Amino acid sequence: MSMHRRIKICLLNATSGEYINEAPLNLLYLASHLFDKKIVDESEVKIIDTVLDDPVTFVDRYQADVVGISVITPFFPLAHEIAVKLRARFPSLVIVIGGYHISSLPTSIAQPFDYGVIGEGEETFAELIQLLQKT
Repeated sequence: MSMHRRIKICLLNATSGEYINEAPLNLLYLASHLFDKKIVDESEVKIIDTVLDDPVTFVDRYQADVVGISVITPFFPLAHEIAVKLRARFPSLVIVIGGYHISSLPTSIAQPFDYGVIGEGEETFAELIQLLQKT
C-alpha cells in the first residue's frame, strides 16, 4: 500500500435502469486494477448505482475525494448534470469522466470535469490516483 494520503473514490456509470440492468463490469475492472496495484484498498472505493442511489447524497455520506463517471454518448447530458450538482455541493471534489463518450469525443471535456480518461482507463486512472495521493 502506498504511503501517500488516502483517497476515497466513488465510481458510477451515468445511465438509466432501462438501458443497462447488469453489473458495472467497467467500474469493477477499474476498482480491481487499483486493488491489484495496491494503490488503494477495498475500503477506499465505492460503486454508485445511479438508479438506486442519489450520487450527491452518496458522495456526501462517503466523503469521497474523487468521483469517476463513465458514460456513453446518449447519457452524456446526465453525466454532465450529475457533475454540475457534485461541483456545486463539493467544490474541491475531483471529477473524472471516462468511457466511450469522452474517448470518441475528447474535445467535449469541459467544466465541471477536472480530468478525462480516454481509451482503456485502468492504467491512466491508476496513474491519476497516484498523482492525487501525492498532493
